[in-house]
Amino acid sequence: MANLIKTPEPMALATFSADTPFDPQALMRSAEAFDACSRNDYLSFRDGIWMYGADRVELCERSLWAVNPYSFKFGLMEWYNGEAGAELMVPAGVPYTVEDLSMQYCNPDDPSQHRISPQISVDIKCVSGEEKNLQLTYKTSTKGGVDALNNLAQSIAGQGVADASLIVAVVNLTASHYMHRKHKRRTYVPVFKINNFTTLNQ
Repeated sequence: MANLIKTPEPMALATFSADTPFDPQALMRSAEAFDACSRNDYLSFRDGIWMYGADRVELCERSLWAVNPYSFKFGLMEWYNGEAGAELMVPAGVPYTVEDLSMQYCNPDDPSQHRISPQISVDIKCVSGEEKNLQLTYKTSTKGGVDALNNLAQSIAGQGVADASLIVAVVNLTASHYMHRKHKRRTYVPVFKINNFTTLNQ
């Protein structure tokens, strides 16, 4: 599968001091890499429909998407009174704790309205269908989304143990639903339906 790039290992934070020389070329390379990584539109899921971008363009149900196995990130999202606050995301395999969520909290006046939830993200690329070659990032902290991505990650990990050459899951973006017992309404959850596994450089 072309253009699936392994996420680099996290680097130690640089120390700012007079003893650290300034490298303009290094800054330029970092800026270019940051721009390249920020071009993906975000994939979203609402009421059983997959969409992307600020205009919420609906995706074709028949499209097939390759999941970049190196792009998974796991972490935490802070919420206060329903509003998103600080977040912490790290590549797969890097340990983290709630204490590592060191960005400024929302300083909630009402602790009962403050919570921290798990969050997962992954990059996918359309390989067949109307959106072919479109690359998106799906990041979610909803229970349904986290469960779906966690299950997908475990399936890919299991496939990697069985055959490390076939670790790119090709999926359909679908949905399922259940009746919410409290709100008495249909609740939709995202589903990554695995069609097959393929190689990174197909």
